[in-house]
Amino acid sequence: MEKLWSKDYVLNIVGNLLLFVVFYLLMVYTTKLAITEFNVSVSEAGPQGFSLWAH
Repeated sequence: MEKLWSKDYVLNIVGNLLLFVVFYLLMVYTTKLAITEFNVSVSEAGPQGFSLWAH
């Protein structure tokens, strides 16, 4: 019987977590970029970075 938490399973979880973090940070960064560089409103830039950049 194989172990549930095998090496491949843990690597898959870590890889997917890193992929999720990269895409989430990219959404937040592009919202900040749109607000600061293109002078758009928060509603136009997107809600992802509202709590971080709308002050």
